[in-house]
Amino acid sequence: MKPKVSIICLAYNHEKYIREALDSIVTQKTAFPFEIIISDDASNDSTAQIINEYEEAYPELIKPEYFTTNQYSQGIDIISQLIKKAKGKYIAFCECDDYFTDNEKLQKQYDFLEANLECVAYVHDAVKISENGKRKLGIRKPFIKHDYLKIEDILQCIASNYALNTLMVRSECLKELPDYYYMSPVGDIPLAIKISLCGTIYYDKKIMSAYRLASQGSWSQRIGSSKKYSNEYCNKMILMLEAFNKETNYKYKDILSEKIELYEFWRAQFANPRLVFKEKRFHNHFKRLSVNTKVKLIVKALLK
Repeated sequence: MKPKVSIICLAYNHEKYIREALDSIVTQKTAFPFEIIISDDASNDSTAQIINEYEEAYPELIKPEYFTTNQYSQGIDIISQLIKKAKGKYIAFCECDDYFTDNEKLQKQYDFLEANLECVAYVHDAVKISENGKRKLGIRKPFIKHDYLKIEDILQCIASNYALNTLMVRSECLKELPDYYYMSPVGDIPLAIKISLCGTIYYDKKIMSAYRLASQGSWSQRIGSSKKYSNEYCNKMILMLEAFNKETNYKYKDILSEKIELYEFWRAQFANPRLVFKEKRFHNHFKRLSVNTKVKLIVKALLK
């Protein structure tokens, strides 16, 4: 039977987390068939073996893709490859260091989208957890109110958007990904932009997923541990937003100019902290930082 929902899962060196992720998906209670399209990006731990265990246990659900060479290091996007394999009317996501916390999550999202044809996607809040999963670190709630979101809402929260594992989207929205998608260092932000151009996104304050902070191999871990990667990340985000700005004929230029400046501010923190204090355009961004971050930045600037 053709699946109604395709869940796309990305794994790389996730042996510590992947069982929790896959268990949270295979135990979903649904009245419809679904498939799990999962990739291992040439992990050097036991991630691939664990995926194979689940493939053998759930052959009707698990559709694996085992890469023998690391795609990320070659600049090859995996999400777009897996989207092409998806057979479902809807696509959901779960990176394998995250997981679902509600075993009726997929059914709730599916039912809503079936009943509300004006909405192209459904997202919700997620609990933030520590790397070892033992501590709750707050709630990832990107939007102020329970609402229907437009492109402007997504752009305003571009740097702190919804977690990817909270998304369910109509697959027709992702048939063709724009050029700016491939310019981004991460997939979730350009996907959010692309989806919001297709139509309204429903935002629910229910917490139905967990988002792990600074897990092994994640982009947040790379940013925290490498000044070079942090600088590269900001540069690519700026290029992506500039490309989107041009593609939309500068329709959203006011919002985008503000967000590009934010990434320039972050880049200055990593590459040349003194610029934060020299350039007036960065002063308002500095004021929004926590006291602890301000002190660290001042020390870095003085020692530069």
